[in-house]
Amino acid sequence: MIERLPSYPVHEYGSATEAGWYCPICRTGRLVIAVPHPDPEPDELACPECASVFLSGWRRNVWAEQPPATLRGTPVSKLGSFFESIQAYMVPPRLAETALEEPLGYLADFVVDIDRADPEVSRADAKTVYEYLDDLAPGQVRLYFSGGKGYHLVLPWQALGSVPSSTLNEREYRQLASLISRETGVMPDYKIYSPARMLRMPDSWHPKTGLYKVEITIEELPDAEYHAGMPRGPVNLTPPSFSPAAAQLFERACVRAKEMQKFDSEPTFKYESFGGAEPPCIARVLKSGLPYQGSRHAMYLMLARYWKSAGIPIEQARTRGREFAEREDQHANTPKALRVRDMLEVVRYIYAGASGFSCVGPKSVGLCHPSCQIRKIEEYPLAQMMVMNGIMN
Repeated sequence: MIERLPSYPVHEYGSATEAGWYCPICRTGRLVIAVPHPDPEPDELACPECASVFLSGWRRNVWAEQPPATLRGTPVSKLGSFFESIQAYMVPPRLAETALEEPLGYLADFVVDIDRADPEVSRADAKTVYEYLDDLAPGQVRLYFSGGKGYHLVLPWQALGSVPSSTLNEREYRQLASLISRETGVMPDYKIYSPARMLRMPDSWHPKTGLYKVEITIEELPDAEYHAGMPRGPVNLTPPSFSPAAAQLFERACVRAKEMQKFDSEPTFKYESFGGAEPPCIARVLKSGLPYQGSRHAMYLMLARYWKSAGIPIEQARTRGREFAEREDQHANTPKALRVRDMLEVVRYIYAGASGFSCVGPKSVGLCHPSCQIRKIEEYPLAQMMVMNGIMN
């Protein structure tokens, strides 16, 4: 997606396979669970049409300077879905961070992910955001139909004047998305603004629908599905260039990101700080579910950190996490099986040694409440925090 540069050539690549998706071999049969396994082990999947066998779940952590022909020994042509990281690095991050003992800077294009349950709503929202971005950086926006129900709008980093950073996507770009949401009234999927985020590669096959992710023009938007029957290559061939208007908006986003950074220095609280009761942020999420679309992963992390700090054994945390992930939620578009798997993986990660609960997470998504005895809101009132994080306009 990003223009490949000699100094930042490395991307992460991955693939996923799930029950109910089309078989990537025959592309006619839908995969079914042949041999289930207890979480977090992958299930064995089979195609009833061609008898091909697969393992469910993700395959990632493959780092390369060019899209690889195989992923962990399996040809990409037999995997179906194929993903590439938004971030581009000088070298694989884990190698560098082991040596440097600090996060590695990266470059990334700015992406707005629009994905609604109703494809027509997705289409209308994509048009609105495209027109806004095109006014900022005429001719620079790349518009992709995902092959499913959504759209990816990509603004090259050159248009914004972005520089390498270890927080570019999760901090600065998140705040840029919040500013754009306030101007357009369109809520993007905020979970894309996280470390190590991957997107379906252009011209790759979408195993849920049998269509392809393709680049389209704004004129082709009303008939996006018609153009997604096969790969079609790049459409917008305009060379990336600097846009003063886009850069000015990005500068505002960077200022907001610095204001938010102060919350990262807050300490981790022990369970004794809660006085034996659930803090208001936890109680609200457990009662009402996700606060907004795109907050699923952040809430999984917050709950797992709280359970760990509260001294809840990992097996109980897994049970509670499964129950929370299985609940129907208006803001959760991900299939139930994938929600459960993600939740269990978060619990495993947190209990393996990650830090415990703190006010940073709740504040970052606007869940802090003045009645909380752990930490009063001092710098920002609740409404302002929610605006800064794109929860409301």
